[in-house]
Amino acid sequence: MSEVVNPENAKVLVVVDPCQDTHPALERMFAVYANYTEEQLRSEAAEVVILILANQESMDSSHTSSFIARDYQWFIDMFGEASGTDYATVLTAWGGDWAQTIVDVCDEYDITFTMVPFYGEVRNHILSDERWKLLRKSKQPVMLVSQSTDRSADAQRKVLAAIKAQDPEYDGLNRDVLEQAQLICGFLGSELHVVNAYADSMDYPDRGRIAAMAGIDNDHVHVKVGAPDEVICDVANDIGAAVVMIASQRRTGLRSRFRGNTVEKIVGRLEADILMI
Repeated sequence: MSEVVNPENAKVLVVVDPCQDTHPALERMFAVYANYTEEQLRSEAAEVVILILANQESMDSSHTSSFIARDYQWFIDMFGEASGTDYATVLTAWGGDWAQTIVDVCDEYDITFTMVPFYGEVRNHILSDERWKLLRKSKQPVMLVSQSTDRSADAQRKVLAAIKAQDPEYDGLNRDVLEQAQLICGFLGSELHVVNAYADSMDYPDRGRIAAMAGIDNDHVHVKVGAPDEVICDVANDIGAAVVMIASQRRTGLRSRFRGNTVEKIVGRLEADILMI
């Protein structure tokens, strides 16, 4: 694991679904903080807010009686010793609008980015309706943490950020992605890699410019011809990325009702955690 970098006083929201028996977002947070010394936890580590929040889409008759008792005390009984509750705030919330509750907590606590558990297909969609709603409405980056992701130290070394450097219209979005990528790498203690897909030789991006923009070595820049979703997935699998960062322009009105087909293709092919900017 690379050296842990100060994540600039970031605030991280970790969502725990009490209807589930596994908690990948919480496990990810534990794995990250296991690399900090006690002094770093108190002086350098990002502040953590843990939200115990039932997802309406995962609630059915088999869960009704069990999840109702999974509150703050349940969390302390289950995770208190490992959770380091001296540096984490634990909240509980119950309501029908799962995504809006997360957005409201982010606003109230000035959250930098959110870690949400991802359990695979729901309602025949790769991403649930509530998660799409959260991705559309969130003002902060959202990390979909897969339950299949390896949490070992060696498996957390690389973060892959996808950009489109050959198109000036994406300059602002690219800067946002790379800025957030540096923050995430600081939080995770990981090294940054950047991927850029291109269509043909006339569309070839400037590798040196990408390396300079990201502040990384040239061998951490991956430029490959092909469809963006295929290139991103191929590079992520080739380098063993633990997190893949994808920029998504906020959609409103009628366009907000349509799912991001490219994003679903990527999520469906990767076991890595997905961070949406």
